[in-house]
Amino acid sequence: MTSVKVDWRGPEIEKRVHQAEEAALRETLEIAASRVRSSHSWRNRTGALEPLEQAFSDLLPRGTEVRFDVEGLQRADTKTRYEIHEKAIALGVYDVEHAQEVEGVEIGAIQTKPVSAVKPPQMLKEVV
Repeated sequence: MTSVKVDWRGPEIEKRVHQAEEAALRETLEIAASRVRSSHSWRNRTGALEPLEQAFSDLLPRGTEVRFDVEGLQRADTKTRYEIHEKAIALGVYDVEHAQEVEGVEIGAIQTKPVSAVKPPQMLKEVV
């Protein structure tokens, strides 16, 4: 049995820890990339995310899962979203409050209050 003397103080140990962390991350990413290559197909484009999620979940404590939030990537333009909300509300699929929640509108928030049109103040003429 070989014993290794380790100095737990100073920059040398910090360097070793950093190298070990980099190696572990590199290995995890290689495993994830391998899983992506084996499961990805053009028919299942979302299949590329699942192996990555699993690889990162494996690094976390048991019972903790990583899930990517891709909703923003799939989001339609504002006009289309509002038309969809309008139709869904008219059909009774959901109510106005749900549409506001989906759009991130906080009811009563000053940022979303309608602003009434006010005439701009008249410029004062300088007296010479």
